Amino acid sequence: ALPPSGGDTAVVNMRAAYAALPDAIKQNIQGMKTVNVFQGSASARYSGQSADAQTKRKPEPVLQPLVRTHPDNGAKALYFHPVKTENIVGMNAAESQALLNDLLERSVRNEFIYRHQWRKGDMLIWDNRAAMHRAYFDYDPGEYRLLYRVIVRGELPF
Repeated sequence: ALPPSGGDTAVVNMRAAYAALPDAIKQNIQGMKTVNVFQGSASARYSGQSADAQTKRKPEPVLQPLVRTHPDNGAKALYFHPVKTENIVGMNAAESQALLNDLLERSVRNEFIYRHQWRKGDMLIWDNRAAMHRAYFDYDPGEYRLLYRVIVRGELPF
């Protein structure tokens, strides 16, 4: 089910975003690891609830590379979740969010975004190893929007 208008999905090409970064930034962030949790406390969208309160258990943080290498073609892409990243290893949460916000600003640009306008029966596939997505909440919240999501298990990022 779709609302009469709005509710599109944006997919950002994080490989193209990484390629467009200045070499100095690429060198600076290469090898950095993010600490990922249910919801990062320094995120602008932090609810104030702990992961424990939201999930009834506190999952262990997971380390991920900030720059991920695609296992099939060797291409590099920015790889982080702005809400689930608690910090970057060696940086505090505020410093980490400042860097991630800068990377987001450099990445979420029209030339790197595909905006999909949904029609009944559409299927959209993207590779989360080199993409970031978000829904546009530009429709009446009283309207119904139902999408099914399938996640395929992949390899550990490197």
